[in-house]
Amino acid sequence: MKMDEIAKVVCSIQREKTCLVILDGIWTQDAWNSIKDGFPINEETESRILLTTRRKEVALLLASRNDYLHQPRLDEKQSQKLFEKIAICGSDNAGILFLAT
Repeated sequence: MKMDEIAKVVCSIQREKTCLVILDGIWTQDAWNSIKDGFPINEETESRILLTTRRKEVALLLASRNDYLHQPRLDEKQSQKLFEKIAICGSDNAGILFLAT
């Protein structure tokens, strides 16, 4: 199976089911561009995507104004609270939240 076919299948699953996808450590826009076709961006879906990066410029470049959250390093309790907020409530734009730490 080719990469674009895999991306279509993965995207289709996220449209049909409720998924939480965590992408930890996206360092460049090119890294995101290479995988973004596998996600239902700007579509109504119950799936949520949490993308983290340590590079604020990457988060600002990829996220809309409502989907960007900059946080200092979180302890375990704070991490659990943020995870629950994202998993249960989602974000305003297609369920994608970009987090820079």
